[in-house]
Amino acid sequence: MGAANTEVIDYFHLRIRGLIRYKHLIRDIKIFIERVEYYGYDSFRIHFNVILNEENFDLMPVDDLVQIDKYFVDKYVSFLIKEGGYKSYRDHLKRLKEFYDLYNTLTTFLIKFLDATFSDTISIQIESPDNFPELNYVHRFWNDNDFSPSAYEQLYKTDLNVDSYQFLSLHKLAQDSKEFIKTLSKSCWLTDKQIHRYFKGSRADVRSFVIQHQVPIKIKGYRTINKVLIEGNTLKSIIGKLPELVESNI
Repeated sequence: MGAANTEVIDYFHLRIRGLIRYKHLIRDIKIFIERVEYYGYDSFRIHFNVILNEENFDLMPVDDLVQIDKYFVDKYVSFLIKEGGYKSYRDHLKRLKEFYDLYNTLTTFLIKFLDATFSDTISIQIESPDNFPELNYVHRFWNDNDFSPSAYEQLYKTDLNVDSYQFLSLHKLAQDSKEFIKTLSKSCWLTDKQIHRYFKGSRADVRSFVIQHQVPIKIKGYRTINKVLIEGNTLKSIIGKLPELVESNI
């Protein structure tokens, strides 16, 4: 077990001990993730914030206040992905996957613990790693494939980086497309994989094009985007006459 893993576990353990000891003072619990990247340093910060009912503090001994501070003073713990210099793509992916698994394991346990320990009057918010597309893509590709070192590098340079970068924009475009799609009397749906064969570029280039020109789309997949369906008539009106593939589907 790496040092970062141990630090995260110790951080959660200390918080849980504090939650048990000062259960009667707890008002709100909020756990969220922050990505930190600068000057070659890459990490995830886990914030485990505990808000207390401070109106009871005036009646508490000073020693108790010091103990409370010990349990809850640290605002976050860092899980290091990369620290300066070169790090192989394989190692980078492994660290992302380790963080995904560790965070999911700890929060799954924590949810059960909190549900059993606190009443519904306590506000509890725990962020899902699904809010970070890169983690979802790493998890998906890692589980679906047994990669060689060279395949790891190819994955990181293409699918992982590009897919996670385009994820939010594609989801927004699909959401914005829903009302327009309802107005279509006739539609033609083509996949991004079908179309990219007729472009001088990759599947990612096709996706970038539809994002840029706001071509109506549907997407398949939630945590990761497995397929993009593109409305062919709108695409045709933007780029002119398409190859036989499009004509045969209209």
